[in-house]
Amino acid sequence: MSIKRKLTRVYTPESQPGFLGPGHWARPVISGPFSDSDPFIILMDDMLDKKDSTPVGGPHPHAGFETVSFLLEGEMGDERHKMKGGDFQIMTAGGGIIH
Repeated sequence: MSIKRKLTRVYTPESQPGFLGPGHWARPVISGPFSDSDPFIILMDDMLDKKDSTPVGGPHPHAGFETVSFLLEGEMGDERHKMKGGDFQIMTAGGGIIH
């Protein structure tokens, strides 16, 4: 059975400095009550424009949800796990994962 929904608003959020430091900007696309965005919890539009290859962040946990990354343009990742424009990646973290 399919669920039909109507578009209730068009929202263009302001960019904010991202948690990865200089060169990272983020826009929280989904906000407000989860009933408005079900089944999504959060949807972020992250923009990266790092000028060097210094790794950022570090190991951190996820549990009980899936993340989907879709790269619009450019490249990111290391040589072993490189994503290019048009690639997407799904991470399922049911019982927990640290990456």
